[in-house]
Amino acid sequence: MVNGHNENIKEIKEIAQNKLIECKDINPKLKNVLVIQTGGTIACEESCDGLTPSKKQYLDLVPEVYGLANIDVIRTVNIDSTDMSTKERNMLAELIYKYSLHKHYDGFVVIH
Repeated sequence: MVNGHNENIKEIKEIAQNKLIECKDINPKLKNVLVIQTGGTIACEESCDGLTPSKKQYLDLVPEVYGLANIDVIRTVNIDSTDMSTKERNMLAELIYKYSLHKHYDGFVVIH
């Protein structure tokens, strides 16, 4: 399992470096939340082929949410629910653990 753990850490570092979208307008009165996007039906758009993964940010569809907290967003994967495996769940746990140690977040929200 050590090798799998090391692979997850490598993936987490790549995700953190490439896909973190940090809140631009920090309001010190609001809590800090990390939203982790993982795909699923909520992340799909209708196309001529049926539902397909969207490149849009979920929260842009509900801009009012930005007034509730200082929100950073990471899109880890953009996969269908049937493709969510233990590997992805472990990666999410590692990611949350890493960010709970190294950045100040009051909460984490995983959207799938």
